[in-house]
Order: sequence, then C-alpha cells, then structure tokens
Amino acid sequence: MKNIKFKIEPQWKESKEAIWDKHFAGLTDVSAEDNSGTSSKSLPFLRWTMISVAASFILILGLAGFAYLYQVTIYNQAGAQLSAVLPDGSKVEMNAASQIQYKPYWWKINRGVSLQGEAFFKVKKGSGFTVHTSLGEVRVLGTSFNVYARGTDFQVSCFTGKVQVRFANTQKILLPNMRVSATQGQIRSDGFCNHSGVPDWKMGLFCFEQAPLAKVIQEIERRYDVKVETSYPLNYLYTGSFEMPKTAEEALDILSQTYSIPLRILK
Repeated sequence: MKNIKFKIEPQWKESKEAIWDKHFAGLTDVSAEDNSGTSSKSLPFLRWTMISVAASFILILGLAGFAYLYQVTIYNQAGAQLSAVLPDGSKVEMNAASQIQYKPYWWKINRGVSLQGEAFFKVKKGSGFTVHTSLGEVRVLGTSFNVYARGTDFQVSCFTGKVQVRFANTQKILLPNMRVSATQGQIRSDGFCNHSGVPDWKMGLFCFEQAPLAKVIQEIERRYDVKVETSYPLNYLYTGSFEMPKTAEEALDILSQTYSIPLRILK
C-alpha cells in the first residue's frame, strides 16, 4: 500500500494577531473587569460616605458646643423682686439687685444656676440641682432654700428637704430650719424659726441679727433703689426686724432714731 501524504491547508491566511482580534476581541477577563469596576465605583462612594460621617460628627459637636455655651441671663434691678421659672418647672424668686444665669439647652444633662445676689429656690424633684456662687455652691435634689451671696458674705437657709453646702473647704448638710453663714472667713451654723416657708424678704420684712449698720443701709438701698449718705461713722451692729415701709425715708427714720444719727437719701 502506497504511503499517502495529506496536506492540510488552513482556511485562513491572516496572522494570529488579526485572527484574535477578529474572533476573540469581545471576550474579557471577568475577574479583571469585576475588580477594576468595583474599585472605580467604590472609591467615590467610600469617599462620600466618609465625608458625610465627618460632617455629621462636626455638626453634632457644634450643636453640643452651642448647647453647652449658650446661657440665659436674668437680672433683677434694684428696688424690685422678680420671679422666674426654670426649664424643669423649678422656681426662683430674686431679691433686689440680683442675677441668675443658666444653660437651657444643657438643662437635662446638668441642672445648674449661677447666682449673684440673693434668691429663693423651689426645686422640682429630679437629678441633682446646683446653685453656683463665687463664694460656694449649694446642691439639692428637691427642696426650697434661700441663698445669699454678696461681697464676702455667704448664707444658705434650708426651708424644706435637705441641702448640701460647699464653701471655703467646708461641707455642711442642712435640714429644714437650719442655716449656715460665712462672713469674712467666720463660719457659723445655727437654726432659725420660720413658719411661713419663705424667707423674710419675701414677706416684706427687714430682719437682721448682729449685722453691721453699713450692711443694713446697703440692703435698704437695694430694696428701694436709692443711695444713702451720712457724715457719721457706721460702726454699729444692728439686731432687729421691721416691716418694709412704703418709702425709704421711713425705713431710714427707724435707724436714725435707734442710733441718733442723720441718714439722707441722695437726690
């Protein structure tokens, strides 16, 4: 049998590059496309997500900072009494020439009031309630009490509940009808008798116990919004109480007759 030789002629005559382009150019590497596609689409998304989170965080910090720093100031002028209601319904009544400050948007986190002067508080029960002064602080849960903080004089009187007072490296717990005073570094704790449930000044009374006459006159000046002058020394101590007269002249007459010294109101 003769050897038969077969010669196979290819059906195309293009180069392998041309053939690949003609028949297989539409095919792609799925994994490569997925990876490259995911990367190109995810990067902007992740970037915007991070920007949104950062913006939200900055906004929250900004709102928290605003809530912490924003304060309401209520000032009561001389010659008047003023009542105010705090965010939780607690009440504060200010004596003449007194001021309070508090943070309304921070109230649920920290119930706190800064006081200059004298005020009577009726506090709603709840979280701790603190009155800050330059001379000391008073902390309660739910009670009524009076705070006096003028110059170097600091006094806290408890009417109902329990009061914790901190001042001059001292801490005192007050129960009803107890008070603590600090004058020029001298600390005194004692009791007082009060059947009305409010401080004397709220009832229109002047009440003093071994008070320097100069400070008695200062209280009269605040209550009536006047200025008093005298050429006589005021080195007296006054103990007594009297109803607040209609005019400052009548109040000064009581002191003038007691000490035989002339007291005049500046016009």
